[in-house]
Amino acid sequence: MTTYRLGSAPMIYSPGIVRMAQHGYKDDPGFFKNLLVTTFPTVPPQALTALLQQRCPERIEGETLIFDAYVETDPTLETEEEYWEALECMPPARFGRAHGMEMFHICEHLDGNLVNWHVAYKGKHYQFNADCNVNTTYLAELVRSAAA
Repeated sequence: MTTYRLGSAPMIYSPGIVRMAQHGYKDDPGFFKNLLVTTFPTVPPQALTALLQQRCPERIEGETLIFDAYVETDPTLETEEEYWEALECMPPARFGRAHGMEMFHICEHLDGNLVNWHVAYKGKHYQFNADCNVNTTYLAELVRSAAA
């Protein structure tokens, strides 16, 4: 989970902009998502969508809105022990071999279709967040890019 801080500026009170967008999101999701993406360009659109849909914890400190959200991440190395702990802690989902890799994701979803994937490739182990329905070719490309 990543923590995001939406700071205010003299003409923009971030908590107020977010509340307005959350209330209008049901009627015009495209407009209000674009409003937040344009206002806060350093925050991933996935995280802003979770905020708009009120799927993540949020709090206000002064004039800053702070929220935590899960987003897709790039593959990072994990130890073999961490890989096996993830494999054994719960029944794995989509466990199998493809493209010279062994891969699975934790069956419990992080948010919506977002899950934590684990991949073993050439003696190294990787973990990252991605959609649970993504095809294995895409996953293999992600891991090969990280391994390069």
